[in-house]
Amino acid sequence: MILVTGATGKVGRHVTAALSAGDIPVRAVSRSAGRSILPGVAAFLVWPFTSIEAADNIAPRVVALLARHVRRIVLLSAQAAANAPDSFWARVERLVEASDAQWTILRPTGFASNTLMWADQIRAGDVVRWPYGEARRSLIDERDIAAVAVRTLTEHDHGGQHYELTGPASLTQVEQLDAIGAALGRNLRWAEQPRDEAAHDLAEMFGDPAFANSAVDTWAGFVSTPEPVTTTVADITAVPARPFAAWATDYATAFR
Repeated sequence: MILVTGATGKVGRHVTAALSAGDIPVRAVSRSAGRSILPGVAAFLVWPFTSIEAADNIAPRVVALLARHVRRIVLLSAQAAANAPDSFWARVERLVEASDAQWTILRPTGFASNTLMWADQIRAGDVVRWPYGEARRSLIDERDIAAVAVRTLTEHDHGGQHYELTGPASLTQVEQLDAIGAALGRNLRWAEQPRDEAAHDLAEMFGDPAFANSAVDTWAGFVSTPEPVTTTVADITAVPARPFAAWATDYATAFR
């Protein structure tokens, strides 16, 4: 039995589907569904909160509870945790690493589906107003994260590993928008948004000003220091990571 938290989320739903398709017993848990935990072999843990308070006060109990019930925990973290030891990602990572369970940490770069934040603007017209168009990101298709997660949940060679997961190439945000436009058969244009205005808009979107400021500052950093590109997806699954253009084609209806 494998427990999947965040089972209706961007990655968890693909993990659950892949495990079920392989006839592997799975227990799906989300904030909108059941909350029980059954004894089992492994757990896929998605930490849904962005605050330091939650990481310090809630995560220890969650991780301890999981470690009592399962032998292996696969944590969905973020690439940013490697260079931000005080972040909520890194704090949860340390709890998992200190637990009694065997662990694997997945550190993906930005999700391809993060570009869905542009969907309302694209449906309304041909201009996307957003900050740092020259920020280079190696966005990853969530289906590739899920494929790696399934391997680490069901194979025995991944204990104690930190896996940095990326898409196959680094694209500027303008190039990402171009790929979405090509998938739609439209000529989309980028309009550079001032940093403070973007932080304000994101704070209203997520309800967390600190997280919004951190996100905008991260994008600013990707202008001079692009997100890395790794071959980890292919190394683990034997299938290359999907290019962003393929993701844009597969999800084009979300922008129409």
